[in-house]
Amino acid sequence: MKIHKFNNTIGWKPTITAVLFKSLLSILMLVLVTNAIHAQTIVDSTRIARPMPEIVKKQTEQAQEEWLKLWNEGPTELAWDKLPVQEGNKAPDFELESSSKELIKLSDLWNEKPVLLIFWRHTGCGCGFMRADSIRKSYDKIAEMGVEVVIITQAEPERAAFYAKEHSVKGTLLSDPNYQVYRAYGLLDGNGPQILGTPDIDYTIGEKLQKDRIGTQRALVDNPWLLPGEFIIDKSGVIQFAYRYGYCNDIPEYWQLEIELEAVVFAK
Repeated sequence: MKIHKFNNTIGWKPTITAVLFKSLLSILMLVLVTNAIHAQTIVDSTRIARPMPEIVKKQTEQAQEEWLKLWNEGPTELAWDKLPVQEGNKAPDFELESSSKELIKLSDLWNEKPVLLIFWRHTGCGCGFMRADSIRKSYDKIAEMGVEVVIITQAEPERAAFYAKEHSVKGTLLSDPNYQVYRAYGLLDGNGPQILGTPDIDYTIGEKLQKDRIGTQRALVDNPWLLPGEFIIDKSGVIQFAYRYGYCNDIPEYWQLEIELEAVVFAK
């Protein structure tokens, strides 16, 4: 029996389909390589040291010392010794300094219009960056309802103003560097997993963590453990909605806030 051998390369001409496939494959490889190179060159600007006004720099250095001290102590207020303020209770009233160095009383704000009172994480926390982004997206809608957005920060007025400018934070920023207002509204410390999102916490690495972020937007400052919260207060000064974060980025959904805000705004 004769075995016929065929030379498939002699006289073979590529079909249009084969040519197209080869071209598409080349384009795909080019895109993948380009994306890989681009990904390597993308720099997170929040992790790069940047210039600061002298007063902000000094305040940041002091706030870093505070952070490391509290980090080494660990969370201290993990439970209430009495029931915190709830929906239906009168909202605690305080006079605080704004980011523009003006003394503002909370009751003066909610006497004018309902208030969405947001207690912020420390200014170097990525969870705060996330909340700033969501506030930017919803601020105009909230303002159109006739609601005042008020943000309580752990930073001094100058540092709060610098933060608001860097992150385009909208709303009235008030300073509570001693955490007095945070505690009055029943905000607790989170434990390691609640703050860092992992059960395996090495509490001895605080100094190293901080060193890697000095001078950046993510500088570890103020209270590392204090969890945020959000409250809606009506014009009579009564809390109509109380939301205390269960973990660092436990940000309420906008639809949830919208329902609660509309209920307050349109209440008869």
